[in-house]
Amino acid sequence: ITWYKKKDTLTTTLNFKATNKTPSLPTFIIEVLDINETIIDSAKINPPKIIFKNFKKNDLFCNVVASKLNIIFVKTKQYSNTELLTYIEISGIDSNLEDFMLHNFKGFKLDLIQNKNNQILKYNIITPISVKELKFTYFDTKNNEFTMIHIPIELKEDLVSTQTDINPTNNDLLFYKQMILLSLILILLIIFILKKNKFILFFILFLAIILIYLSLPNKKIIIKPNTKIYILPTKNSNIFKITKKDLKVEVLMEKNGYLKVLLPDNKVGWIRGDCL
Repeated sequence: ITWYKKKDTLTTTLNFKATNKTPSLPTFIIEVLDINETIIDSAKINPPKIIFKNFKKNDLFCNVVASKLNIIFVKTKQYSNTELLTYIEISGIDSNLEDFMLHNFKGFKLDLIQNKNNQILKYNIITPISVKELKFTYFDTKNNEFTMIHIPIELKEDLVSTQTDINPTNNDLLFYKQMILLSLILILLIIFILKKNKFILFFILFLAIILIYLSLPNKKIIIKPNTKIYILPTKNSNIFKITKKDLKVEVLMEKNGYLKVLLPDNKVGWIRGDCL
C-alpha cells in the first residue's frame, strides 16, 4: 500500500474485486508506528455497505468493467495459412483488464502493467484470415452503459504480408519469379543459338543458378518431444504448443536465435535454435 501525504493528511486507495455474488469488505485497522515501529496510535474502520449495479451481459462483452477503455496499439501478422495474429495494447482506467477475453476467438495475455488506477494489457488474438474487424464491448461505469470497441485488422507484415500461403516454397509470388527466370533463360538460349555468342552462356548459367536456388525445398528438421513452440521469436512470447512426439517441420527462416517453422498442420511458430 502506498500512502500519499497532503499537508497533515495521509491517503491511499484500495481496489477490491468480488469473486462471488455475496461479497463483503473487511474491517480496516489502521496503525501508526514510530521510527522504532512501536504502535503510537490506531483506528478501526467498519466496512461500508456495497452497492451493486446489475446489467445484462451481451455476446460481445469482454468481461471488463471500466470508467474508460482505449486501444493504444494494434499490429497484425500472419500466423498460419488460414489465420492471423493480432497484437493489441489496451489502456483501462478503474478496470479489471486481467479478466479480458474475447469469447469468439482464441487469445493469449502477454503482460499486464498496473500504475495506480490505470492498467495496460498486452494481448494476442488469433483470428481466421477472413476476419477484417474485431468487435467487443465493455461496461462503462461513468455512463452506466455498454460501449462498443472496433479494431480493424490490417495485415502489414513485411515478410509475407500479401501472401495467403505462408510457406515460401508454395506461393504465387515465387511461381511468378520462377516463370520469369525460365522465360529469360529460354530467350537467351534462342539468342545464343542464332548468334553463337558465348558471352550469353554466362548469363544463362547465372540465371539457371538463381532458378535452381529458388526451386530448392525448405530445410526439414526433426524436433524432439517436449519442444516449446512460441508465437513470436521473443523471450516473453506465449507458448501455444508443446510437442508430444518427434515432429518433422520445415524451417522457413531464422531470427534472433529462433527458427520459424511450418508444422504438419500448416500452423507456423518459433522454436529456440539451441533446442535441437
